[in-house]
Formats: sequence, C-alpha cells, structure tokens
Amino acid sequence: MPAADTPAVIVARFLRANNYSETLIAFLREAGLPSGAGEVRKGDLTIEKILEEKKVFDLSLQFEKLGTVDDDKAWRLPGM
Repeated sequence: MPAADTPAVIVARFLRANNYSETLIAFLREAGLPSGAGEVRKGDLTIEKILEEKKVFDLSLQFEKLGTVDDDKAWRLPGM
C-alpha cells in the first residue's frame, strides 16, 4: 500500500468520497493502486484540506508583505 499522502492516493480518496465509483475503479487500475487505496479515514489529507491550507498560507504571505508597522497602534504608557 502506498503512503497515505501521495497524490494518487489523495485523488483516489477524492473520487471515493464523492461517489465517483466507475472513475475510481479506472483510476486505481491505471495508477496501479490496490482496490482499497483512498479509503477515507478521519484525519487523512484531502484535496479540500490542501486547498484550505493553501488559502491560509497565501493569506499569511500577504500579511508578511504588507507588514504591521503602525506606530499609532502600539502599546502606550498609562497616564499618571
């Protein structure tokens, strides 16, 4: 059985989770994967998770590029 996070297994997992049975059978045969490849288990990497993580990564890059230099929003000393 190939590793659980290879591209082929992730595609098989997508096909299986979305009930593309005939496409899954053809894909498994062409990719040389066993018939149980891509079984969906809790915590497995999915295409949806990959896309979500990509969006978060892109957003964090935008924040890095913009910077957060706001002198007027810094902590202030309390008045005495």
